[in-house]
Amino acid sequence: MKENNVWFEKHRPQTFDEIIGQDEIIQIIIPRLNNITHMIFEGKAGTGKTTTAQVIAKTINADFMELNSSEERGIETVRGKITSFCRHLSFNNAPYKIIFLDEADSMTTEAQAALRPIIEKYSHNCRFIIGCNYIDKIIPPIRDSRCKVYRFRPINTEDVIKRLRVIAERENIHLSINEKDYKEIAENSRGDMRKAINKLQMGDYGNSETAQVFNL
Repeated sequence: MKENNVWFEKHRPQTFDEIIGQDEIIQIIIPRLNNITHMIFEGKAGTGKTTTAQVIAKTINADFMELNSSEERGIETVRGKITSFCRHLSFNNAPYKIIFLDEADSMTTEAQAALRPIIEKYSHNCRFIIGCNYIDKIIPPIRDSRCKVYRFRPINTEDVIKRLRVIAERENIHLSINEKDYKEIAENSRGDMRKAINKLQMGDYGNSETAQVFNL
């Protein structure tokens, strides 16, 4: 398998213990893994919405489908890819399959309306996790009565720094970074862990003349 050169993906958490900054949400979800409801993950980019959905699926060995709704936002995606996945027979022993719709607030109103009966029809074998930045753009029939809402907060500076230290150690660059650099990256990223890791990889801190350029 080709190595992933994008550090954010390469070092993405694989277990609940590795997810940072969302302890309250994780503590609620873990005891309910075998019978979770459909969920809405609301929050800014880089706060762990996608990672949490992936870890849930991995932990229960579920078939997992991820769609970026900003790219596949129309009714054709709902009627095609999503319905096909829901109908597909799973050979895993997981209690259900998981469909993660990232940036679902970019979906058209028509696509969301078409999604609602699919959520109902396949609740016996599927769970939908809907990621969004702005929950008010999710139609009320999905938002208010079919999903439990979890609000992902921006990652605080201390937690960002801790994670950056771990990644710097793994990438063997920790000796070239000081505490001021870590703090600068964390504060400038404003709670967005993805942005912070990208800055670390690009060398976007301290003396800009020494910055490394990566193809992200």
